[in-house]
Amino acid sequence: MAKVAAACETDGVHRLILRTLRLWLVGAGCTSTPPAPPNVTPPPAPETAAEPAGDPADEGLLAFDAVVRIDAAPAAEGLQMVWLERADGARLVAADRPEAWLRPFDGARVRVSGRTWSPEGGSGRATHLRIDTLLRLDAPEGAELVRLGPERTLPGRFVQSVGEPGTKGEGESYVTFAPTIGGSYLLANHPAALRFEVEVEITAREAELSRFAAHRGGPMLWVLGIDGHAADDPPRVDPVPTEPYARASGDLDGDGVVETITLGHDGVLTIAGSKPATSTHVDWIHPTDDYWGGLDRDQRLTVVRLDAKAQAVVFWQFQEGDVDPDRRYHFFGYWDGAIHPLTPAPIDVAHASDLAVVGGKITFIEESCVRDATIRADGSTAADGLSRRDVRSLRWRPKRGLTPTLRRTDTRSRCLMAACPFVDVGDARVGEILRRMSAPRLAGSQSLRLPPFAGGRLVVTLAEDKPEVTYLDDVRLWVDGVEHRPLECAAGHAACGDDGVVHVLAPGDRAAFTFDLPAADDVVLVVDGHYVPR
Repeated sequence: MAKVAAACETDGVHRLILRTLRLWLVGAGCTSTPPAPPNVTPPPAPETAAEPAGDPADEGLLAFDAVVRIDAAPAAEGLQMVWLERADGARLVAADRPEAWLRPFDGARVRVSGRTWSPEGGSGRATHLRIDTLLRLDAPEGAELVRLGPERTLPGRFVQSVGEPGTKGEGESYVTFAPTIGGSYLLANHPAALRFEVEVEITAREAELSRFAAHRGGPMLWVLGIDGHAADDPPRVDPVPTEPYARASGDLDGDGVVETITLGHDGVLTIAGSKPATSTHVDWIHPTDDYWGGLDRDQRLTVVRLDAKAQAVVFWQFQEGDVDPDRRYHFFGYWDGAIHPLTPAPIDVAHASDLAVVGGKITFIEESCVRDATIRADGSTAADGLSRRDVRSLRWRPKRGLTPTLRRTDTRSRCLMAACPFVDVGDARVGEILRRMSAPRLAGSQSLRLPPFAGGRLVVTLAEDKPEVTYLDDVRLWVDGVEHRPLECAAGHAACGDDGVVHVLAPGDRAAFTFDLPAADDVVLVVDGHYVPR
């Protein structure tokens, strides 16, 4: 009997869909597309939702109109069901608790798409629907949320922003999410577990707010989870290690007593000696070893002599998030029992030698290529490139700080900037990728935004036109937030999958990758690999 009842219910759903389609066709004057409700964006086509571990296979895809009902109070077993009530009286379970993203739809008439599934316990329990898209059909004044799209997983960062001068929201603080693949989203909800400017992975749904709700313009996300935690959970507090991150020592003020310098994992720099200990906070970039390149921590916190009496505390870091990172230097002095910053702000130095200290002057030398030399037909380079040598100096002024100077020299050379290979879309050259990834130790992932695409077949070519060898580990596109793999992957192309198996491009080589894509404005190429100059 349970199988018969389930079959009858499935048949009833199919009849409901057919009746609804006939009503749409009549109401639209026999057009093939149902009209959208006023002021509401129709939902995207249903996609297959990710299936939780342990769930049975999806039983079928549905799209229907219903009213959302949330039980007034939890039942004896603690469940407070969220129901989708159809016009024929059938009810499906959307959730077993009133999750935050469902509460704004309570009592609303909606158009929903998703896949049915049956929980453990047999066919006697109510049919569940794993919601894909949700669209509010009635949008009265006071309604907040109108539409939610499919659930997505996105790596990226939360960013604290402030309204630009001259805009309606001038000076107002608001939060955005910046995905690693590019773009930016406003937030439709207010997650409790936010951490700014650190890499996180979120689950979210694209959201549309009602025209009656005051909000900024632009694409929006309703955040469901952050790093595996529900978005409405309290913020996670990571324990701070009690041992210092790094140590150094030296007679900083020339009084004959050696001071002890420690840098904590919380960014607090402390100096202790014959005088009471004193502390200041360092503008910390990333308090982990993720970007330290394997060097000993104590090599980053050092003491350098400025004159016969004074010494300076120097702490340097790699800039986070750059595959060929610049260094950021912090300089502190110590006199009269207090810590004093020796420069108005930290100093960022690119492609520099280690600092040298002579006669109270701290010096860095930066060398770079600022204009590519011409590559001849035979692969050789002409001497029409431009090399730059910057000598940066910081001169010590006792108890006043460090005064910076710059001496720059440009010379013609055969240099080539670190940027290979080129990226071509069709016959157009659109940019370069794997910039600065000029050694195996610098191998990683890099992205390049491509022009909007009208839909169909897209060919992306990676061209090695410089005297370098490129090693491609993985190539893919992100199109409107959805990952697409090249058609060549079906034949086992080496540049498919971040697995260490690489496709090699020698000078003059090309690698074409073919994609079948929908029309999209947001197209991002992502490549894993590196290159080695010859």
